Amino acid sequence: MAINMSLGGLYGPHDGSAPAEQYLSNLMGPAGRVLCIAIGNSGGQTIHAFSTLVQETGDGSNLDDTPVMVFWAYPVQGMNIGVSVVELWYPAGQNVQWRVVWPIQGSRQAGPWLGTTTSTQQATIASGPLQNVQLEMHSEIPYNDGRNVVNYGYVVVQSPQAGPFLGGYPFFIQLKGAGVPVHAWHIMRDMGAFVPAQVFIDSQVTPPAKLIEPDDNYTAATPGTAGKVITVGSYVTKVNWTDIDGALQTQPFATLGAISGFSSKGPRRDGASTVEQQKPDVTAPGEAVISALSSVLTQRPRSDIERDGVHQKMQGTSMSSPMVTGLCALMLSKNSSLTNEQVKTILRTTARDAGPAGWDGTWGAGKIDAVAALNAVQGGQRTPGDVNNDGVVDSRDAIKVLRHIGGQETLTGDDLAAANINGDGAVDNADVDAILGKAVGL
Repeated sequence: MAINMSLGGLYGPHDGSAPAEQYLSNLMGPAGRVLCIAIGNSGGQTIHAFSTLVQETGDGSNLDDTPVMVFWAYPVQGMNIGVSVVELWYPAGQNVQWRVVWPIQGSRQAGPWLGTTTSTQQATIASGPLQNVQLEMHSEIPYNDGRNVVNYGYVVVQSPQAGPFLGGYPFFIQLKGAGVPVHAWHIMRDMGAFVPAQVFIDSQVTPPAKLIEPDDNYTAATPGTAGKVITVGSYVTKVNWTDIDGALQTQPFATLGAISGFSSKGPRRDGASTVEQQKPDVTAPGEAVISALSSVLTQRPRSDIERDGVHQKMQGTSMSSPMVTGLCALMLSKNSSLTNEQVKTILRTTARDAGPAGWDGTWGAGKIDAVAALNAVQGGQRTPGDVNNDGVVDSRDAIKVLRHIGGQETLTGDDLAAANINGDGAVDNADVDAILGKAVGL
């Protein structure tokens, strides 16, 4: 059974400990189960910021006194409200304080310092162009994930219905806590981002002295940071197609064979020293992909519809992850006793390195090599139901399965795979019935 999940979000600790991620990892224990998840499409967006905090100076009353992250909301077409959400994650037991500073008429206003206790604070901007915009600031010390190893905070900035337009106004997060590593994500990916120094410079404004520069690292989406799953990035395999009107179209900003600009990057927040932390695992074709066109889809540009009228051009890690899922299904069809970990190992060791030697946060282990991966799968040639490998499916095979179910003997490897004749991943009485049925020609 090979399953694809083309979904995800930027919320959470990005270390595989979120409840949904733990659940998915736990599902991957039995043989014959593989789960592939898209890493996400946040590449090239400044939605992540990280710093091991430098020492603050002064009392923090000046933005130049402390390390500071700056974020803003984007103008969103057709929306008369705006939302900006930032999450902060840092190790528990560390002395970190943070607060939000926002623009008011002709000046700025600072919220309370948070971070030493669990607390929620709310504020409404009283004057200026953002009057009536609401803020909520929350710190959770420690974040209760059963391990209590991280602290957590969030900031929500929201303009009410028909309220002020958020786009372009900077909000500042001041931080105190020298030597502590702090990660932050702007989780509303298409509605805002962190502001780099170059934006200030281009606007002829001096950036804060201790500005934390944003990047697009550590942007693997949840639940793609689950340790046991196979997390997939995207690279470019098509740059031209002929549309339904006969015009030759070109995929913008794409180079054949290169990583897709939108493909999110690893590693996980907790490092890259183990295979479980190294995300993505591999990359696969995801830009541009000619895929089926739904008969009820009415909003697709004609330039994206293939000349046959029943296929369309698409792109995203939601395209590359199913590609790997299909390969995993072929591997399991060759040997259904493979575990998720074995499939992942084969995919990684047979991948074609495309970046720095070994694993890296952009390409993972490299581009999948379907032929090499399938050739690396051993076994699996046994006839389903032929548990004792004598070339015949009969009652003796059913007896061995019954003994396995009853604990009198333990089937492993190809024997176990042959016992699971119905392919549901579990060896049980249903397999006994199926083996006996096959033995008598049913």
